[in-house]
Amino acid sequence: MPPTAHEITIRNLPNTVDQVASSPLFDRYTVQTRERVILYDGTDGNAFRQAWRDGFYRPLSNDEQSFMESELADLADLHQRFTPDVTDAAGLIRRLREGLMFDAFEDMPVERHPQPREPKGTPCGGQWTH
Repeated sequence: MPPTAHEITIRNLPNTVDQVASSPLFDRYTVQTRERVILYDGTDGNAFRQAWRDGFYRPLSNDEQSFMESELADLADLHQRFTPDVTDAAGLIRRLREGLMFDAFEDMPVERHPQPREPKGTPCGGQWTH
């Protein structure tokens, strides 16, 4: 299975949950965490959908963040030792790191640095020195 298969599945989960919640084929819904905590158990498709979203999109706890950082460091080390030429794996590790960094710094203000402008008269795409 390619490394991207899991990402594709995760990307499609919100749509899948919407389809399940709207389907007449289901008469009961349960949302459960990996720790087996029941977030919702009932017959209301909208409540099921909301409970799933609340659980899926919640920020990681500090313990979860630390665990993921440790696991990712181990994964990166194993990749470097055994599969350094597998670009799909390297890309997946990069995307996981970006995701963790985004989660870790989500509430921090973004510092903006003004970029210098090219002097007037410089052609588009031209380079200038100072």
